[in-house]
Amino acid sequence: MSAKTNLQAALAKHMAGDLRGAEALYRDMVRHYPRAPETRHAHGNLGAIHLVEGQLEQAEQSLRAALRLAPNDPGVLGNLGLALRARGRLDEAVSCHRKALNGAPTSANALNNLGVSLTERGDAEEAIACFEGLLGMTPGAPDALFNLGVAFERANRLEEAARRYREVLDKVPGHRGALNNLGNTLGELGAVDEALDCYGRALSLDPGNADAHWNRALTRLLLGDFANGWREFEWRWKAPAMQNQRRRFDRPTWDGGPLIGRTILLHAEQGLGDTLQFLRFVPLVREAGPTRVLLEVQPPLLSLLRASPAVDGVEVIPRAADFPGGSTLPPFDVHAPLMSLPLLLNRGLPAAPAVPMLRASEAATTIWTDRLATVAPNARIRCGLVWAGRREHANDRRRSLPLAALAPFREVPGVQLVSLQVGPAAADLASWPEASFDASPFLTDFAATAAALASIDLVITVDTAVAHLAGSLGRPTWVLLPFAPDWRWMLGRTDSPWYPTVRLFRQSRVGDWSGPVSEVVRELQRLADGRGAPQSSVNACAIASCNGAST
Repeated sequence: MSAKTNLQAALAKHMAGDLRGAEALYRDMVRHYPRAPETRHAHGNLGAIHLVEGQLEQAEQSLRAALRLAPNDPGVLGNLGLALRARGRLDEAVSCHRKALNGAPTSANALNNLGVSLTERGDAEEAIACFEGLLGMTPGAPDALFNLGVAFERANRLEEAARRYREVLDKVPGHRGALNNLGNTLGELGAVDEALDCYGRALSLDPGNADAHWNRALTRLLLGDFANGWREFEWRWKAPAMQNQRRRFDRPTWDGGPLIGRTILLHAEQGLGDTLQFLRFVPLVREAGPTRVLLEVQPPLLSLLRASPAVDGVEVIPRAADFPGGSTLPPFDVHAPLMSLPLLLNRGLPAAPAVPMLRASEAATTIWTDRLATVAPNARIRCGLVWAGRREHANDRRRSLPLAALAPFREVPGVQLVSLQVGPAAADLASWPEASFDASPFLTDFAATAAALASIDLVITVDTAVAHLAGSLGRPTWVLLPFAPDWRWMLGRTDSPWYPTVRLFRQSRVGDWSGPVSEVVRELQRLADGRGAPQSSVNACAIASCNGAST
């Protein structure tokens, strides 16, 4: 059989859906006709089969082999871009889609794929231009309208996003993605009742829609409907975004029943702040009966939690998934994710702890107190400030703010600013020469950051793990919140049921930080003038963020 005949036979099987038969023939071509012109199609189509089946590494290998024979093939470039995007390599994906579009400038697929990769990379405005161009080629196309809505949402142009999702629903009333995303967008605009209606409509069409269930759970928790919120929150494990985080063990999940004589493994999930927030439920598990409790946490929290009064009698161990090849877990009988504990323990509104859940090292705190005293011995307040979280966080574009937005803090006399910001945003401090003390080199883990927080008077932070760390330490903490806050901060209140020493400062308009920043400046001035006090003992003020770890 010639290479041409072999290719025709393989294509026939491919088009008929016989992927195994097609793959065998493509591989036969690659093996027997490595230099034949038709072999580039064999490599490319093998890559397409691997891509459809989610075998991304094999797809990349086959597609690159095809490109070595035909470097500018738009179809192969497009598929390679899809494989790279699925592997999180967005810069390379964008490059591939640009090359594909150069080779096929009228290709709707190439333009759409470029727009999607740009959206995921965070280049929302350029993505918007791609999808508007796509709608010029295919006016009113629901998929193009939907993708344009996503790009507008990523660009924080929420009203325009909602308009595009509604246009999709006018054309396809049962479009699940548009209903779910419209609900999210309306929630971000503060229209939570309409958001719940969207999720309900999506679930009436598809009762097993995990994303709609999860989003409805988050909205219910935001509104304080904890009884229904915790129950529906369990749908997170069926949502695509959580599949890589779900832990699978050969022991059963705890059903909330008696634990007498059994060992339970409680394991952290999602972010570091989530672990700190849900730590309060661990002692309640011990009360379920004389039992052995293992608490598996992220390594940056390990030393801090092992010294925590909240987990006395609990064995705190590092999360096995954070080490190459894993680590051996002690034997256990049942397990439970930390964020499922409120449901399993039948807890509604969380009760704020009577005493701080965490404790900083006294020796390390003394070192920090002496260190800060030498920097600004005459400061009346030392203040902790967090202006940015981990950039990879799905909501970071709304929860973080530029350091420049906090410039008014520098004008309050008597306030010493101590920067605890780590990560890429710490470089922003270069624009504030001699205006604050940069503590980030000393922040090696959460225990080190806890000591720093314990030595200052006040922490001012955006919504990162530092808010939970400071609140768990019982430190006076002011949290700057976006217009649509994360569910745990709820709506319309200036306090938090989770942490008695936390005060909340909220945006009154989407994306506008000037209001909460001005309010904080007024309150800082009152403190500096001796006309007020944080919600617990006062001795210092600092600029804080991520504690040497992602948030």
